[in-house]
Amino acid sequence: MSDFGNILRRPDGSFVIERGGQPYHVPDAEEFAELFAQVAAYAEERPEMVTDEAPPAPPTPEELAEARRAEILAELAALDAARVRPLAE
Repeated sequence: MSDFGNILRRPDGSFVIERGGQPYHVPDAEEFAELFAQVAAYAEERPEMVTDEAPPAPPTPEELAEARRAEILAELAALDAARVRPLAE
């Protein structure tokens, strides 16, 4: 089994390992299936080498309100751009 050193487990279940001196993301996806299985087995055998990444903080009410405002403004801009204007005579 490979020695992956310290591993970061992300909230979505994927891993970040060091590969070639750089962080390398290993998602649970078909194209990474073999490597993901190896890293998962290593993490199970050596839980002391695994650090769980803290989940992101939930958005504040102000952030949610600003995001909704931006959505509304974008929709209004799209409607305005799509509006047909008469040709000047």
